[in-house]
Amino acid sequence: MELNTKQCLSNNVVEGATGIHYFKGDTTAEITTADKTLMTQIRKAAKQSEEVCIDQEPCVDNGGFMLALVPVKFIKIRASKTREITEEQRQILAERMKKAREKRS
Repeated sequence: MELNTKQCLSNNVVEGATGIHYFKGDTTAEITTADKTLMTQIRKAAKQSEEVCIDQEPCVDNGGFMLALVPVKFIKIRASKTREITEEQRQILAERMKKAREKRS
């Protein structure tokens, strides 16, 4: 089955859509994203590592997508951590955060 990329990325692109493509055994992955946070992370990684290559910056012609090549070893999938805390612990943490913010100002 052939994928018509132009058709898929036409006018119905959801801001923040991301695709990561690589095959088992590959050392490089292709990331296509319209997620502004991920774009910022990719730009920072490109400044720090020659292994990251930004192939295309987002523009009107490409539907607002960035295309980047990154090492597969840079891709991590993590489950989010959830903490069950008591009301007392919540108050202690809130007070600690308040003091830290006051100290910063």
